[in-house]
Amino acid sequence: MDKFDIIEKILSDSRNLVNPPGWRKIKKAFGVSSGQAKEIAAVVKFNIKRRIVPKITINTPKIEWKRESKRTAFILCSDWHIGEIVDQEEVEINKYNLEVAHKRVFDYLCEIQAILKETKPEEVILVFLGDIVSGTIHHEIENQTGMVDQLSAASYLCGMLIEAVKPDKVIGCYGNHGEVRTGSKKKKSKSLQNNFDLLLYKLVSLITGTDIVVSKSPFILFGSKAGNVLATHGDHINSWQGIPVYGIFKKQLFVHNLCEMKGEDKPRLTMLAHFHEPQNVSQFGERVVINGTLMGINEYAFRKGMLCTPSQKIVLLGENQFAEYVIELGSTEELEIPQEAALIK
Repeated sequence: MDKFDIIEKILSDSRNLVNPPGWRKIKKAFGVSSGQAKEIAAVVKFNIKRRIVPKITINTPKIEWKRESKRTAFILCSDWHIGEIVDQEEVEINKYNLEVAHKRVFDYLCEIQAILKETKPEEVILVFLGDIVSGTIHHEIENQTGMVDQLSAASYLCGMLIEAVKPDKVIGCYGNHGEVRTGSKKKKSKSLQNNFDLLLYKLVSLITGTDIVVSKSPFILFGSKAGNVLATHGDHINSWQGIPVYGIFKKQLFVHNLCEMKGEDKPRLTMLAHFHEPQNVSQFGERVVINGTLMGINEYAFRKGMLCTPSQKIVLLGENQFAEYVIELGSTEELEIPQEAALIK
């Protein structure tokens, strides 16, 4: 085996790309002289450095807190639009790509830790409200980042949250951006389960070993220690100039009638996404909260004259208690990720 075959063999082993062997190991493994081994080691090191492999390594140990208050914390995650790239030169106040998404999710994780330690909820439920990936419903987004890279990055980020928080329950709703529209880009009403968000939840469930509760229905009604809760993405709710209040009230009546027909208690809390602007409505004896967007403003919203800051929500619900935290996650500033996740202890 000549030195070129040796170099090719070393580079073909993925383990060597992380920890390349030194010249002494090469000499022992392949029976070459010290001079040849040093030459091979130098070539291997040079080739590895030239390979551009974007990777962010973050330690995510389990977050621990005292479960002293009789409240349930709902950690909302939606409208991450993993895969979309926002050009700061076009929108002025925001930029977004895979790296920024990594940094904002980590920043959110640090805020989650602080709030859980402060509020001490007895139950924590992680709720994915859809549009975690950008999908393929728009050609301009599809051409930016392929679905393999979208699902890979989103799986890592969702898994990171689950592994760090270890929630009591995980809920997964599908959004409109994850729809698989074959042959036509028109929205459909049947076979909504053909959705990249649902595929993502399946992948994350397999990776983390955590059961994620999903539904083929656009609504998920589930129980918590604080009572029944409804989760849905919200793309089926009509709005007027971006304000969905009337549509929310109309859907509330529908859900109440549906619960009555099924013999179930109506929800104390309804969680929506889709509109990208955090809002809070109280009507019919229940709270309706709308989550923000991790992505922030993009070129489409900017041209429409709609502004929003990247944000996500955490909601606490008790017997006679309600509190919400709007976590702003920065826009153009650079968020630093500590190499050893120093904020998570």
